[in-house]
Amino acid sequence: MKEKLAIAFIIVCWLCYSLGTTEKMPSNATVYVSNNEYFGRPTMEIVSSVDKKKFKSMTLEKARNAGYKPNKESRENGDFIGEDSNLLFYIIGEIGIIKPAKRWNPDGSQNY
Repeated sequence: MKEKLAIAFIIVCWLCYSLGTTEKMPSNATVYVSNNEYFGRPTMEIVSSVDKKKFKSMTLEKARNAGYKPNKESRENGDFIGEDSNLLFYIIGEIGIIKPAKRWNPDGSQNY
Protein backbone atom coordinates (compact mmCIF):
# COMPACT_ATOMS: atom_id res chain seq x y z
CA MET A 1 0.00 0.00 0.00
CA LYS A 2 2.80 2.44 0.87
CA GLU A 3 4.47 1.73 -2.45
CA LYS A 4 1.30 2.66 -4.34
CA LEU A 5 1.00 5.91 -2.39
CA ALA A 6 4.64 6.73 -3.07
CA ILE A 7 4.20 6.02 -6.79
CA ALA A 8 1.01 8.11 -6.89
CA PHE A 9 2.81 10.97 -5.13
CA ILE A 10 5.70 10.83 -7.61
CA ILE A 11 3.28 10.84 -10.56
CA VAL A 12 1.37 13.84 -9.16
CA CYS A 13 4.65 15.73 -8.57
CA TRP A 14 5.82 14.93 -12.10
CA LEU A 15 2.52 16.12 -13.58
CA CYS A 16 2.67 19.34 -11.57
CA TYR A 17 6.25 19.87 -12.70
CA SER A 18 5.18 19.34 -16.33
CA LEU A 19 2.35 21.90 -16.27
CA GLY A 20 3.48 25.46 -16.88
CA THR A 21 2.20 28.63 -15.23
CA THR A 22 2.69 32.28 -16.08
CA GLU A 23 2.33 35.20 -13.69
CA LYS A 24 -0.15 37.81 -14.92
CA MET A 25 0.23 41.54 -14.39
CA PRO A 26 -1.86 42.59 -11.35
CA SER A 27 -4.61 45.14 -11.85
CA ASN A 28 -2.83 47.64 -9.55
CA ALA A 29 0.39 47.63 -11.62
CA THR A 30 1.34 50.86 -13.39
CA VAL A 31 0.99 51.13 -17.16
CA TYR A 32 1.52 54.09 -19.46
CA VAL A 33 -1.26 55.25 -21.78
CA SER A 34 -1.30 57.17 -25.04
CA ASN A 35 -3.45 57.08 -28.18
CA ASN A 36 -5.97 54.56 -26.81
CA GLU A 37 -3.22 52.05 -25.93
CA TYR A 38 -1.41 51.08 -22.76
CA PHE A 39 2.26 50.18 -22.57
CA GLY A 40 4.30 48.23 -20.03
CA ARG A 41 7.31 49.55 -18.16
CA PRO A 42 9.98 47.62 -20.14
CA THR A 43 8.77 49.14 -23.42
CA MET A 44 8.67 52.59 -21.84
CA GLU A 45 12.33 52.28 -20.82
CA ILE A 46 13.36 52.44 -24.48
CA VAL A 47 11.18 55.47 -25.28
CA SER A 48 13.08 58.77 -25.43
CA SER A 49 12.54 61.28 -22.63
CA VAL A 50 10.94 63.72 -25.10
CA ASP A 51 8.38 61.13 -26.19
CA LYS A 52 7.64 60.08 -22.59
CA LYS A 53 5.89 63.42 -22.07
CA LYS A 54 3.12 62.14 -24.37
CA PHE A 55 2.25 59.36 -21.91
CA LYS A 56 0.19 59.34 -18.74
CA SER A 57 0.63 56.71 -16.01
CA MET A 58 -2.27 54.88 -14.36
CA THR A 59 -3.08 51.44 -13.01
CA LEU A 60 -3.84 48.60 -15.38
CA GLU A 61 -7.37 48.41 -13.99
CA LYS A 62 -8.05 52.10 -14.72
CA ALA A 63 -6.58 51.79 -18.22
CA ARG A 64 -8.81 48.83 -19.04
CA ASN A 65 -11.89 50.51 -17.55
CA ALA A 66 -11.15 53.62 -19.64
CA GLY A 67 -11.10 51.49 -22.79
CA TYR A 68 -7.37 51.46 -23.48
CA LYS A 69 -6.07 48.39 -25.31
CA PRO A 70 -2.66 46.73 -24.82
CA ASN A 71 0.01 47.88 -27.23
CA LYS A 72 0.95 45.07 -29.62
CA GLU A 73 4.71 45.57 -29.17
CA SER A 74 4.43 45.62 -25.36
CA ARG A 75 2.36 42.45 -25.43
CA GLU A 76 4.81 40.68 -27.77
CA ASN A 77 7.73 41.78 -25.55
CA GLY A 78 6.08 40.16 -22.53
CA ASP A 79 5.55 43.40 -20.62
CA PHE A 80 2.27 42.15 -19.14
CA ILE A 81 3.37 38.71 -17.93
CA GLY A 82 5.87 37.55 -15.36
CA GLU A 83 8.28 34.67 -15.24
CA ASP A 84 7.27 31.26 -16.53
CA SER A 85 7.28 28.56 -13.91
CA ASN A 86 5.48 25.29 -13.29
CA LEU A 87 2.59 24.19 -11.15
CA LEU A 88 4.80 22.33 -8.67
CA PHE A 89 6.83 25.43 -7.74
CA TYR A 90 3.62 27.51 -7.67
CA ILE A 91 2.03 25.12 -5.14
CA ILE A 92 5.21 24.92 -3.05
CA GLY A 93 5.38 28.73 -3.07
CA GLU A 94 1.74 29.11 -2.06
CA ILE A 95 2.28 26.69 0.84
CA GLY A 96 5.25 28.82 1.92
CA ILE A 97 8.05 26.29 1.58
CA ILE A 98 9.91 28.48 -0.92
CA LYS A 99 9.54 32.08 -1.95
CA PRO A 100 9.18 32.12 -5.74
CA ALA A 101 10.55 35.01 -7.76
CA LYS A 102 7.74 37.31 -8.76
CA ARG A 103 7.84 40.20 -11.19
CA TRP A 104 5.35 42.33 -9.24
CA ASN A 105 5.08 43.16 -5.57
CA PRO A 106 1.65 43.10 -3.84
CA ASP A 107 1.44 46.90 -4.24
CA GLY A 108 1.82 46.61 -8.05
CA SER A 109 5.41 47.85 -8.23
CA GLN A 110 7.93 45.83 -10.22
CA ASN A 111 10.81 43.91 -8.67
CA TYR A 112 13.28 45.19 -11.26
